[in-house]
Amino acid sequence: MFRKLGTLLAGVAFAFALSFAAPPAISGVILQDQAIAQWQIQALEPLGQSFTAEDPNVLIAFSFSDINLSNPNLPITVNLLLGDGLGGALVGSVAQLLAPGLGVPGIVGDFVDFDFSAFNLVVGQSYTALIEVQNSRWFANSHRDDLYAGGQSYVNGMPSGDLRFRVTPVSVSSLPEPATLTLLGLGLAGLGLAARRRRRA
Repeated sequence: MFRKLGTLLAGVAFAFALSFAAPPAISGVILQDQAIAQWQIQALEPLGQSFTAEDPNVLIAFSFSDINLSNPNLPITVNLLLGDGLGGALVGSVAQLLAPGLGVPGIVGDFVDFDFSAFNLVVGQSYTALIEVQNSRWFANSHRDDLYAGGQSYVNGMPSGDLRFRVTPVSVSSLPEPATLTLLGLGLAGLGLAARRRRRA
């Protein structure tokens, strides 16, 4: 009986170990890389982009140009809302200070990633990422046409083509919970018990 119990516990431990050994597969990058216009973010808030999640843990990037250099460089916040639109529940917010001089005095700026990997998105669910600024220094790059089928941009709160944006999947290692570690320990103990009884026999 003890031998069977030890074998069973060892099997459970092995199964749990396998479940945490490899991270889940990730999809490709969502990228809308075209731009023919620049929007002054503060003048056109709420301004952002909706997308359909293909991975649970992601970096969300927008293309920025540093235009009005007379304004102080203050942190920019990206707020992630549930659903396609402006009325969804807040999933999370990420703020950071952008490097001065990004972009050029033209159309195409530079991508800046905002790390939303701590928030587990639901694959297939729509989300809207809104850019929030504190002055008129920063511009976002955009295209007036709807080039991305999984979402749309919002300019001054109205649907309007797509921003130049990117959603990059990241691999987040799964850490076992305490209960899982307990089961793993029991399985290893059972394996040791079974080996000990085999040696005695």
